[in-house]
Amino acid sequence: MTTAKQGRVLVVGGFGAVGATVTAALDGWFPGRVLPGGRSRGVRVDVGDPEGFGRVLDGLGDVAAVVLCVEPPGPGAARACLERGVHLVDVGATPRLLDGVAALHGDAVRAGATAVLSVGLAPGLTNLLAARAHEEVGGADRTP
Repeated sequence: MTTAKQGRVLVVGGFGAVGATVTAALDGWFPGRVLPGGRSRGVRVDVGDPEGFGRVLDGLGDVAAVVLCVEPPGPGAARACLERGVHLVDVGATPRLLDGVAALHGDAVRAGATAVLSVGLAPGLTNLLAARAHEEVGGADRTP
């Protein structure tokens, strides 16, 4: 992940099946900088409350990126990130949400933030994880 600023990565839904996997992978690449979050543990955050979500980001202060591993009800959490210059990665693919976040393009540009949408697990994050594994082992054709 390339970010304009150093900081931590908040994984929203970081204790679920998808989020726990994302959290573990990111923690391997960015040790000590990954914060799993959810409504009931870790960093307490609720994507259904955009104002509260923004307050959490403000309170953490040094979040460079947020990975949404949950489906928010609307673009409010994305807006909270992008307006603050926090990069956003979203695993969801709902057209309503994609359109809502796309409408925030101007806010993101003004704040210097990037949103990567609809990465999913297959092929999105799966491809990223495969590329990282490929880099680590030197290729799929290599024998031990």
